[in-house]
Amino acid sequence: MVVYIIGPSKSGKTTVTQQVVNQSSEICGRSLDRIDLDEKLGSSNRGSAQKTIEVCEQMTARHQSGSLLIFDVGAGQLVEHEFRQFLKSSGAYPHRVIVVDCGEQAFRERHGANAVNEVGRYYGLDSLSFIWDEARRRGMCVDTSERCSLDQSADHLRKILEMLVQATA
Repeated sequence: MVVYIIGPSKSGKTTVTQQVVNQSSEICGRSLDRIDLDEKLGSSNRGSAQKTIEVCEQMTARHQSGSLLIFDVGAGQLVEHEFRQFLKSSGAYPHRVIVVDCGEQAFRERHGANAVNEVGRYYGLDSLSFIWDEARRRGMCVDTSERCSLDQSADHLRKILEMLVQATA
């Protein structure tokens, strides 16, 4: 099974997915494999939808059917329309896409003075706001605002992953 973890810049996607993997090497008997797309692509390709899609397709083709492959999608990939289309056309969205979101207020605090330049990319675009809202409606959104500790956010992500694995069993 392949799952995509998406969300705004500095929402805590990497921290929460690493916490889940560090807590346990498996979920419901499936080994966890986590791919950080920012690391895999390198700084020069983080905003390239085409390179991101190629990496996702290559890693998905190589992944073991008994494992759970988690793509930690960087914000630079997510804002690219072509990549969002890939999520839909691959069948991942909305069923295997989990949103990690800290909320607009925490987003502004985490981005500091640069927030005014960034907030519209994640909370102003209808295409992304729709994804966040849909994830909340479906119970596929992990809160990483100051209301939740890292352990609480990781526990929530683990429960969503367990639900997805059990639904395919």
